[in-house]
Amino acid sequence: MKTEIWVVTHKKYKEIDDDLHKTIQVGKSLGTDLGYVGDDTGDNISYKNPFYCELTGMYWLWKNYKCDIIGICHYRRFFLENTKLITKDYIENILKDYDIIIPNNQLVPQNSVKEQYYCKHSAEDWEVCKQVGIATSTISEWKKKKTNPTADKIMDICNVLQITPEQLLTGKGIEDEEEIVAASPESRFTPYDIQLIEDYHGLKEEQKKRLMAYVEALKKIESLENM
Repeated sequence: MKTEIWVVTHKKYKEIDDDLHKTIQVGKSLGTDLGYVGDDTGDNISYKNPFYCELTGMYWLWKNYKCDIIGICHYRRFFLENTKLITKDYIENILKDYDIIIPNNQLVPQNSVKEQYYCKHSAEDWEVCKQVGIATSTISEWKKKKTNPTADKIMDICNVLQITPEQLLTGKGIEDEEEIVAASPESRFTPYDIQLIEDYHGLKEEQKKRLMAYVEALKKIESLENM
């Protein structure tokens, strides 16, 4: 009997060296080829991975793979029995009497989504999102560099954090209290300012570095002229 558990991943991980666990890379059509079997061949919805996560891998297995007993798990969460990885014999023995194996329920001590987010993620992210009016998932996407904030959102974030767009985009002076205080939430930005931010945001990383170098050079020239 062919029995397999497919480990769903979007990044390199420490693979399990046995005959039971296989690896499938989800969202492969959108990213770098990690050398694993991907969800982007045959009948697939790989391009929908940002919206459906592990389900694009499950869909691929359903449409393109044949196996007597098949399961999936996360690359950081494996099925265990008494602290050890489950085996083929264990799986096949249970499925003589049952149709499916699922993990035990995990009790979450937090009473609300907010409390759980505070515990598992970043309280600061939650509060910033609340003040700016964006979803916490959007912040996560920005951190993973899957999407980029619009110019309007950049300005909203600057006002909430009381920093300048330059500090937000480059990190320069972000720890300097005097500079942070100087960037008051009452600051007003013209359409030209916003356009500059949008143009900056559209540059490649190397172009951004060159542009900031030009800005620093201009500052030095102005400083010398004012001496």
